[in-house]
Amino acid sequence: MKPRVKAKTLRWKTIPQHAVENTIWSAASAQESAQAAAILGIVDKCQLEQLFTETETETAAKKKKKAQNLGGNAMGKTASVLDNSRARNIEILLRAVKVEPQAIAKAIGGLDLDSGGGGSGGQGSSGLDYDSLAALRKQWPTPEERAAVQSKLDAAERSRKAAEKKKTTQDAANGVAADTPASLAELIVNTTDQPTGSTTIDEAKASKEKEEKAKAAAGKKAELTIAEQFVYCLAACPQVPRLSAKLSLGIFKAEFPSKASRVDGWIATVVDACTQVRGSSRFGTLLQVVLALGNTLNALGTGTASAAGGFRLSSLTILANTKSFDDSTSLLKILVARLEEKQPELLEVSADMPDIAAASGLNLKEVLSEVQQLAAGVESVQRELGAVEQEVAAARRAPLSAEDLRKLAEEKQQQQDPQPVSTDGSDKENAEQSAETAAEKAGQSARATESTGDKPAVEREGGDWGDLDGLDVALAKRCRDKLQTFRAEVSTAVERQRRAVSEMQSAFASLLTLYGEDPGTKTITPFHQFLIH
Repeated sequence: MKPRVKAKTLRWKTIPQHAVENTIWSAASAQESAQAAAILGIVDKCQLEQLFTETETETAAKKKKKAQNLGGNAMGKTASVLDNSRARNIEILLRAVKVEPQAIAKAIGGLDLDSGGGGSGGQGSSGLDYDSLAALRKQWPTPEERAAVQSKLDAAERSRKAAEKKKTTQDAANGVAADTPASLAELIVNTTDQPTGSTTIDEAKASKEKEEKAKAAAGKKAELTIAEQFVYCLAACPQVPRLSAKLSLGIFKAEFPSKASRVDGWIATVVDACTQVRGSSRFGTLLQVVLALGNTLNALGTGTASAAGGFRLSSLTILANTKSFDDSTSLLKILVARLEEKQPELLEVSADMPDIAAASGLNLKEVLSEVQQLAAGVESVQRELGAVEQEVAAARRAPLSAEDLRKLAEEKQQQQDPQPVSTDGSDKENAEQSAETAAEKAGQSARATESTGDKPAVEREGGDWGDLDGLDVALAKRCRDKLQTFRAEVSTAVERQRRAVSEMQSAFASLLTLYGEDPGTKTITPFHQFLIH
């Protein structure tokens, strides 16, 4: 029996046949129809069938594979500890940013962030632009998720150890030698061909330990789905402490230029509007005309000569609502007609205040709040910078491992003797002996200066972090340097904004006092409302 075929369809909105008349569809000539048929004939029907149809068997196979990937059962992985919806959202995020979890941690940890979008995820091109950072913050793993993933790894480790113990017991019963003595013997044998020295065995052990750590890290990765790797790597990253705080700083760093520019514009608009209102002689004259008109009307109603000395600008809306008994006109219409007759230039008063409309949409309290938020961001930069500086200083005081001593010695040897080594073997032995001597001297120098805190720490950035249990010093130093530069920039900008806000508040308070307005007013709207009316 031939499998049923499932086909894609074009879900367009069609025109009913009865509505086609007198349209381009019914008016098409025979020549146009023939031309369309000729063009369509170019399309390969077999290609369309291959691209837009599939059998039920193929559809079922795709669904099965997708379910396995979401459940984490592909390649022997156990079921995911994350629910399907959460895992799917993380996978969508990772596909969007096109950067693996560890590369994300490195990019955020070193503040190696792109100003634009895209990128391959390499150093200096992390692919983490502002949109990526914002998306990461929405999907950032929780401590509970990290604990669940850690429990999964712990369970897998217990199962592995139990299997190894069982195998060791079976091998012992069958008379098979254990692996550990053989590995130790191999370690000793491999060191016999190396130049003699106090650090040779230590270097071999360090190399073996590094290999085991990398193997363990690879084993953890194999146990986890990509979504779980995201949670495990980012929720608690020993190589980059406070990764979540650095993510927030990265977002703040990306947002700061536009936010600061926007706040600067707000402050300038309010200050300019206050200056324009104070400097408009037409506005003052117009207010006096309104005052005289109001007093004249009120004198008619009360029969007294008492007159108001001024009025609140917010009461200007009453001019339009004060209508004659026959509703044929209003006090506002009478005012406008009188001005058009006697002094029409007063009606152009809005030309004196071009920024009043924009300023009326701003609330001084909200502007001040934005400045305070930027200042709080600067304080968070300072806190993180202080923490990173302490970590770097602590790393410099920490004892150097044998591998770090060897690396430090090699760097010093290259600086002292940068000449290339010949390939005949005669210089190779001398170079190895020189490196060994330099390593011994470097170790002595490091131990002698350890108490002073000036020990030249080896800034070794782990490749895939498989052999790095603690702080990535090189990454921390990069972060420190960028934070120092950024702090200097934003501190200057925010301090300037604080002074500008103070000037804005002073200018606005002075304007309110001049016109007898309520000192608690937070917007310049009353002035604008008068101009509108």
